[in-house]
Amino acid sequence: MASASTSSSPSSISSIILPNFTTLTIRFDRSNYVFWRAQLLATTRAHGFDGFLNGTAFPPPQLISEVASTSLDSIFNPEYILWLRKDQFLFSWLLSSISESMLGHITRCTTSAKIWSVLANLFQNQSRSRIMHLRLLLQTTKKADSSIDDYLLKMQGIADQLQAAGQNISDDDLILYVSWFGY
Repeated sequence: MASASTSSSPSSISSIILPNFTTLTIRFDRSNYVFWRAQLLATTRAHGFDGFLNGTAFPPPQLISEVASTSLDSIFNPEYILWLRKDQFLFSWLLSSISESMLGHITRCTTSAKIWSVLANLFQNQSRSRIMHLRLLLQTTKKADSSIDDYLLKMQGIADQLQAAGQNISDDDLILYVSWFGY
C-alpha cells in the first residue's frame, strides 16, 4: 500500500454548506445542565446533527484504496472528510456554548460525541440530585408572607424546572402541592 494521497477533494467537499446554528441563549455552567442540554438537543435535531452527539453518526474509514495503473494507492476518503468537517463544526459550536469554567472538563475531547458523553456522565448524577431537591421544594415551600401571585409563580417555576429535567408534574399534582403543602 503506497502513501496516502490528498488529491481526492471533489467539489461536494469543498463546497459543503453547514447550517447556520443560532447562538444558544444559555451558556453551559455548573448550574444549568438540564436547560442547556434541552436547548442544544432541539437545535441539533432540527439540523440533523444529533447523531454526531449521541454517537450514531459513525465516521467512515479515513482512507480508501484506489487502483492506479500500476499500483494500489490509498487516498483520503471524501466521505470521511465530510464527516470530519461536520463533526468539527458541531465541536466548535459546542465549545462556544460552554462557559470558561467548564472547559477544563473537556480539554481532551476530540469529537462532539466525546464532549457530549463527558458532560452527560459528569452531570447525570447532579441532575438526579437536583430533581430530588426540586421535588422537596414542591413539598416544603410555604406561602408565608408572600402574595398568592408570587407564591403561585414560585411553585409554577419549580414545576417548570422539573419539567425541563424530564419530570412531569401534572396540573392536578401541582394543585395538590399548592393547596395541601403551601399553608
